[in-house]
Amino acid sequence: RKMIVQQSDAAEDIQVAYVVLEEGKPSPPLPPPRRRSGCFGGCCGGCLCCTLLFLLLFFLIPRTPLIQYESTTYYWNGLYVDKVTQQMLVTNKNFYSMRWDHLNLNQTCYSLNGDENGFLAATTLPDQSLHVESQGKKDWTLTWEVEAKDRVSAVCIATGQINCRTQGTVRARYWNTHYTVDVDYTKRTYCLNDG
Repeated sequence: RKMIVQQSDAAEDIQVAYVVLEEGKPSPPLPPPRRRSGCFGGCCGGCLCCTLLFLLLFFLIPRTPLIQYESTTYYWNGLYVDKVTQQMLVTNKNFYSMRWDHLNLNQTCYSLNGDENGFLAATTLPDQSLHVESQGKKDWTLTWEVEAKDRVSAVCIATGQINCRTQGTVRARYWNTHYTVDVDYTKRTYCLNDG
């Protein structure tokens, strides 16, 4: 007569099988001890650490912020362009807020008559900054100092449009670290004095 008794040892969490045999009969092979499967098949600690590491990296690894051109406005003072502003859309794709500052941008403009020689038309005014919350977007109006008022004005009066290339860098800061974002785009804009 055979009787199989199963007992669970809570300390080891292993199932052990006992076989009671009649005298003189050979014993059958015992099955190997089995571990009970815990959370995620017994690898709970490793899976939990991997999951936490993934989440930590997902939320804290910096994502490159974006700055996109939207529009340009020309302000005339009589017969001269006195000031230029540009509307930019700043996007923070990170899960923490960022501060944008240290603008170092120049505009090189070209006339529309095929002249390949550009001239430095404007530079950004210092001390302009912007704070963007995590996962946020914000419009930023940049103010430019017009360096070549007479040339910009002459092109605008003659053609009503001007072709300008904006180049330089903007710094995006978070905590004690920062990105230097390269800016480089060319736009043809309407610049005629409507007033």
